[in-house]
Amino acid sequence: MKRRSRLTTQYAFEDVFQCLHYGNSEYDGQELHFYRVSMENPTEVPMALVDVIGKLENPTDAQVAAIVAEYWNPTLKWGVLEYPAPSMTVIEKLAKPNDKAMEAFGAGATYASDIALAKTVAKAIMAGEPLPAQEEEEDHDDEVDVE
Repeated sequence: MKRRSRLTTQYAFEDVFQCLHYGNSEYDGQELHFYRVSMENPTEVPMALVDVIGKLENPTDAQVAAIVAEYWNPTLKWGVLEYPAPSMTVIEKLAKPNDKAMEAFGAGATYASDIALAKTVAKAIMAGEPLPAQEEEEDHDDEVDVE
């Protein structure tokens, strides 16, 4: 997997709801604009680890490296992924989702779960323990609802 610098990349989320949640938390009171974009070979990384890694107290180089490894090559199931890439091309401007649609989507709750997982990962790494095991989700891709 090609690693990218977080300082020289463009970022996208999987959907407009995650964009709105992030935008509201980082740019309070500012007018937000949303776009469907195309990116060449974006990297899929768990955003929550960025919040946690900066809050570690006196980590060793090996501990930082272990968390960075999970960021660039995730082994756990993360709910909110960011997609860094060197550039992006705007395909179309999107309408801002309304608040009711945002509540139904639950992006904030998903990110809160990721923050809890990131804290668990950091705690395990700092203690020299293995990463937490996650329950496997059942695969229902081939099932069809019939009424």
